[in-house]
Amino acid sequence: MCYLCKDSGHPAALCPDRPGVGGAHDVRPRHRGPWLLPHRGGGHPAPSLSLRAILTIVGVGVASPEMIEAELNHLCQCVWDWQVTPTSDNSFTMIFPDAISLGYCTHSGDITLTLNKLVVDISEPKFDPKAVAVLDMAWILIAGLPDVARSERVIRNMSKILGKVVVVVDEISLRKEEEVQVKVKCLDSSKLRATVRVFFNVQGFDLKIGPSPQPRRPPPLL
Repeated sequence: MCYLCKDSGHPAALCPDRPGVGGAHDVRPRHRGPWLLPHRGGGHPAPSLSLRAILTIVGVGVASPEMIEAELNHLCQCVWDWQVTPTSDNSFTMIFPDAISLGYCTHSGDITLTLNKLVVDISEPKFDPKAVAVLDMAWILIAGLPDVARSERVIRNMSKILGKVVVVVDEISLRKEEEVQVKVKCLDSSKLRATVRVFFNVQGFDLKIGPSPQPRRPPPLL
């Protein structure tokens, strides 16, 4: 979500209300130019693997490489061959045209892509090129947590049943709502739908775990 105009359709770095040098108020046209055209002839630089990123759909959503490419062109206000490649049902890799746009999109938290209303997380890959699988990033809801378990420490210790890594525990839902919203990294977010009996001290509770359609409020930046 943009902290300047409060619009969820773009990061703050690409906001039309962002003050620029010399009184300019739109930083996005800086990304336009012959070096962003889809053809690579005439001395234009070819895509570099050093500018590769991973886009993960947060919550419920379906997209194709063509949809993702159109969304990225709209987000960055450019025309570029992103080389979008699916790695799972909700994850794609792509190559950015330059380090500036890569930095903007990977440091903006969750981004809402406005053409198809998809909430996504864009991050730089941090895995070995020999890796054969990548963990998904997803928001889930946990229902049925007893008061004794309503703490971030307890939920993070439940990683084995929630996912490989608990990334964020939404503090507002933890304190005030029946269902607690948690962001996790997992092998397959589509399979995170179950009822699990968990014992706290000597008492057992049935926790219902399922995907969250989308973050119900802007998550904190990581």
